[in-house]
Amino acid sequence: MLDPFCGGGTICMEAALATTAKHIIGSDHEAKQVNDAQRNEAWLIKENILRPTDAERLSLIQSDVRQIGGHLKGGTVDRVVSEGYLGPPLRGHERAEEMERNAIEIEKLWQDSLKALYPILSKEGRIVGIWPGFRTSKGKSFVDLEPDLARLGFELELDCFRGKLG
Repeated sequence: MLDPFCGGGTICMEAALATTAKHIIGSDHEAKQVNDAQRNEAWLIKENILRPTDAERLSLIQSDVRQIGGHLKGGTVDRVVSEGYLGPPLRGHERAEEMERNAIEIEKLWQDSLKALYPILSKEGRIVGIWPGFRTSKGKSFVDLEPDLARLGFELELDCFRGKLG
């Protein structure tokens, strides 16, 4: 399993606790985030929440998702699970143009990410990802990756939140 936007490592740690995945990889392009994930892993081991044998399945690396394939020794992953980058924190008073710029930036990052993830995903592999919609008092903006998913050959199996902001 791979979380290419691991941040503090929450998804990776939960996977280590709740699954039998043989190898769990967390990566983030920011060294601070990887260091935070490593500290969180150490704390979970110290508190006997995560066993050392569970931690042996974890690899935390610094890498931009667009170059993650070069870091995978086995070549492919069966699952990609990630919240991903959701954009800068919002205060609720952003102009519609600002939200649209945020959505375009996030779409571009995910487009590039999906292109990088596609060749490393096993044939029966799955991606579970979250990308945002924005709503403030000034308007709404959505990240729409369905055309990119289809173009790359992915099938969208569940889109449970579409329309919730509408």
